[in-house]
Amino acid sequence: MADAFQALDRRSLAHDAAEHLRGLIGSGALQPGDKLPPERALATRLGVSRPTLREAVRGLVIMGMLETRHGAGTFVVRQEPVGDPLTLTIDLQDAPIEELFEIRLLLEPSVTERAAARITDDELAGLHELVERMEHAISEPATFILVDAEFHRAIHVAARSTMLLSVLDGIADLSLRGRTISSTRPGVTRRTAHEHLAILDALEAHDPVLAREAMAAHLMHIRGVLIGRGVDR
Repeated sequence: MADAFQALDRRSLAHDAAEHLRGLIGSGALQPGDKLPPERALATRLGVSRPTLREAVRGLVIMGMLETRHGAGTFVVRQEPVGDPLTLTIDLQDAPIEELFEIRLLLEPSVTERAAARITDDELAGLHELVERMEHAISEPATFILVDAEFHRAIHVAARSTMLLSVLDGIADLSLRGRTISSTRPGVTRRTAHEHLAILDALEAHDPVLAREAMAAHLMHIRGVLIGRGVDR
């Protein structure tokens, strides 16, 4: 594995770093269960800055290819799916934006309810870090949406359901594009950070009902923003 990482052109951005790592995973040079080198060492070997590497890793976490475990490091969890029947290939045009939130509203409150009973202290600590990063990125939408997506996926993982995780991973790209739209609306990132803190408080209390309600309220707010009925506060 030591020879698999090659320095990238220094002009490369996070997308290039993510594609390089994605290629290593897809080719089998990195296998499920493999741990990535420490951030500083890996950034040096790829020839990119640590913030650039961090953003690339976040993207692959959102895609479900990597998993960051609090206090342990970043691990490969699966190779890129080919022809995965659970992958949804809908687009953000007309009705599909509604369909996206039908799916999210059906699944994510239940997943959050399930996570409230199963989430670990390490996972809660990780969510606290993500909320702090969101608060620091309120005026930086490009960074905010990646941390936002990472927060949601961490909850999906904490629910301990392979099937639900696969379905939600299948709409991750579409969800990310939805966040790209909503994050440009005035006040949305600040309110989203506040709503995520409410979700975290419910999870930390291990209160399934409150967790479900907090996630549903958050999704309803974002749905309203995307279809033009949201009220920014």
